[in-house]
This record gives sequence, structure tokens and C-alpha cells, in this order.
Amino acid sequence: QATHSSFSSAQTAASDGDMITFLVNSLTENITVSKKLFMQGRGPGSIINGTVTFASGSDYSHLRDIKVLDNVTINSGIKGLYLDLNLAVGKTVIDNNLQTEQSNFVNWLEED
Repeated sequence: QATHSSFSSAQTAASDGDMITFLVNSLTENITVSKKLFMQGRGPGSIINGTVTFASGSDYSHLRDIKVLDNVTINSGIKGLYLDLNLAVGKTVIDNNLQTEQSNFVNWLEED
């Protein structure tokens, strides 16, 4: 059962290392992750209709089993991310880490 109606309210209530499960089929919200969170969709039927940005504090976060309809941005200095998601056609993951020691694992499938 869902306890929050938006990602931002769920993130505010969460502590570093908590799991957020997307229970709705479609969430219309631009998301900025600023904590270490494990975020789980319900597969291709789970959709974030907006951007996803990994900001300061989101090191070692995971986002998986969800489709994102806009770009995903990894801000400079973020490391240890695990992203396994579907992206809408023409959208991409923008990794602003220019240093090679910043290690992120990103796997995505572009869908119609």
C-alpha cells in the first residue's frame, strides 16, 4: 500500500539506504534524487513521466525496473550508481562525471 503520493514526499520521509517502490503505473514528476536510495519499479509498465536527476548525496543509489520518458542526468561527482531502466526513444543518460574514477553502472533499453 502506498504511503506517499509523490516521489519528493517519499524521499523526504526516507533515510539513506531506504527502499522506495513505485506502486503506481505512471508517476508524472521531475525527480531529483539527493539521498542514497534503492528505487524499484514494477517493470516496463511502471513509468516516470519526467526527468530523473542524481544530485549530491545520491552516491550508491539504485534505480531499476522502470521506464523514464525523459532524460536521466548524473551530476558531477556522483559515484556508485546502479541504473537498469528503459528510456523513451530519443532520450538518454547524461553522465557529467568527467573523471574516470567516478564509477557508475548504467544499463538501458530504448523503447518506443
